[in-house]
Amino acid sequence: MNPRSDFARLKLFAAFSGIWLGFAVIYLSLRTNQYTDVDGALRCLTIYWRRPPYVGPNNHLLYPANVYAWARLLKALGFGWSGPESFIRSVQAMNAIFAAGAVALVYLLIRRLTGAGLIAIVCTLIYGTSRAVLIHATNSAEPVVGLFVSLVAAALAIEGLVRAKLSLLVFSGAGLALALANYESMFLIAPLVFVLSLIWPERSETRGEINFDEFRIPGRFNDFARRSIRGFAIGAGILAGVAIIYGSAYRRIGLTATGQMLRRFTQMGGSPKVYGGFSLSKAVNFIVGLTGNLVAVLPPDYQGLRRLLPQDGNPTRIILMTSVGVIIFAIAVAGSLQLVPRRGRPGPSRSALTLLVVAFSCVFLPVFYWDPIYDKLWLQPLALATIVAGLASSRANGASVRIFALLAGALLIFEIIVNIPLILRGHARKTECLDDARAVAGIVRPGDKVIADFDPVSTLWAGLYNENPSRVLVFPAVRPSESISTVARWEMRCAIAGCRLLFINLLDQTEQGWQAFLGSRVGVPYQALSNYRGDSKTLLQFTCEQGSLREFLPKSSGRTSSPVNKSPARALVNK
Repeated sequence: MNPRSDFARLKLFAAFSGIWLGFAVIYLSLRTNQYTDVDGALRCLTIYWRRPPYVGPNNHLLYPANVYAWARLLKALGFGWSGPESFIRSVQAMNAIFAAGAVALVYLLIRRLTGAGLIAIVCTLIYGTSRAVLIHATNSAEPVVGLFVSLVAAALAIEGLVRAKLSLLVFSGAGLALALANYESMFLIAPLVFVLSLIWPERSETRGEINFDEFRIPGRFNDFARRSIRGFAIGAGILAGVAIIYGSAYRRIGLTATGQMLRRFTQMGGSPKVYGGFSLSKAVNFIVGLTGNLVAVLPPDYQGLRRLLPQDGNPTRIILMTSVGVIIFAIAVAGSLQLVPRRGRPGPSRSALTLLVVAFSCVFLPVFYWDPIYDKLWLQPLALATIVAGLASSRANGASVRIFALLAGALLIFEIIVNIPLILRGHARKTECLDDARAVAGIVRPGDKVIADFDPVSTLWAGLYNENPSRVLVFPAVRPSESISTVARWEMRCAIAGCRLLFINLLDQTEQGWQAFLGSRVGVPYQALSNYRGDSKTLLQFTCEQGSLREFLPKSSGRTSSPVNKSPARALVNK
């Protein structure tokens, strides 16, 4: 036994635990009252209203089970909640603890790969205070547990490669399967893990050290075969994990045949026809999304580069964003120069480096495919980018070290002066639009049908006050044909049963505002609801935003054609 080695492990564990505890205290102290700042934060209330766990869609299959298990744990420890808002705050605590764990794992991975303690701490602070991490660590949305599990899987893979233990690689694969089930995009770290298993030098396993310069694709068949066993171990863990997790989940919802399970497994969540696809605009907005998810420099209603033009945007915000963007670009260039082998500087083989770059790029695929601004999709890419930046800076010397220190310090200062006040305001202020949502709850009757949008009032009312999801249609969340036919069907049903057809905010949108998303992205023409706009009365005008709760009032049956037949929604369905 080596006392010096044991002491080093003890110091590393102490630092890891201290970082986890420290960030957990910070995140718990800053839990937000602005539940709609991130998408999906109120989804946890389905457990509050329904109580038993259920199987979520593929893109966050285990989120309901996580919330349920966390709630049971808190109950067992003597903690409870007095209502839906209190329940949300308990789930925020879950995210705070797991987000802090993810930040600590970033530190652990950088320290393990580089041995540089100061660099690991600076990079960890940058990641832990980034906008994307802060807003999810203090709220209750789905991806945080998946992020934590994916980084655990990466850490197990590194240790398995260093110690030449196939059992750790199997557990790493099982962790990747668990990350997939928690939040689909978190699985995209898997290609990087497989590439590392192939190019990781066997000599480092005997020394217990990590040498980035020794990464090579094995040239001889015997070497290739030996290293491939590592990949098979990871793959076995993934297959076993997927079979157990998804098999159990699908059986719970009545899918027992293998074919049924496979079809369900291959379904992509998140409305790919609406949000998915590659385009030039998404590629152009990549650097904007990267900048905005590190530092909160984007306007809340950002819809494209036009909002950043001087005539439309805030000059201070534009200058701030440009400054942060230049810093990020400089870090990327400086890091690349340190990682790419060149004369006088060793490095991995070009083929190994190419594989690493391709595998690393896979982590960014959801950003390009879904939305480069969407904060959830940046959590894992930012973690890996931070680890790579730490690795690059550890290889710097002389003037390069000072350049990295200056750039990292500037980025950290921007994060602190911009992001922390934003989170403090969210924590201190009363929930925006909550009074309007509460007023809507006082107007809506049990038998009414409600057509809602993604706006804050709709989201807060549906999450906090609506116990019956079947009476609510979130208009942009379903296919155009389904949304239109549902409105028409509810119109007929209410005409017979005497219930009311209510619209939250949808009927107040201008044609230009409608076209920006519901028209161009969802595919519903503005004219689809024109009859409801004309034949409705305002029941409540919102104070927190422009919009209202409106009731559809069909014209008297003495008209030549019935209101149902006159409905544009009905006409579109028939067409």
